[in-house]
Amino acid sequence: MRLSVCRGWRGVLFDAAEGQPQATGRRRNPEVFPWGEEMRVQWKVIERGHVVAELEGDLNLWSVPEVRDSLLKVARKKSIRRVGVDLRGVRAMDTAGTALLVELHQLLFRRGSDLRLRGVEDHILKMIRLAGLEGAFEMENS
Repeated sequence: MRLSVCRGWRGVLFDAAEGQPQATGRRRNPEVFPWGEEMRVQWKVIERGHVVAELEGDLNLWSVPEVRDSLLKVARKKSIRRVGVDLRGVRAMDTAGTALLVELHQLLFRRGSDLRLRGVEDHILKMIRLAGLEGAFEMENS
């Protein structure tokens, strides 16, 4: 059985029994998102309690509110012990994107869960370094 949790353009499917994300969300309204490319979030279940969010697009002031909803909704589930965020598809990130990663890390840390950033390319690493957060995250290059 699957339960669809949707609001507006975005939809994330959860297996009702497991509380695991099963599908994707995608921004489609250019009036709400005037700058940069649309942001796409695709969830993959690696194993029970371990999920990866693959982000694609620009992680900035305009895309962060919707991406935040998706990431934090999954991170708050009791069954989630590790969240990976694959940034390989992120073409640009501003301070709002950096703040989102910090908020996600803090939420997971308080719950005793882990956050791992994957596909951290130079332009993403530069933003993390500028914020003085290089040692705060577990990171992997692409």
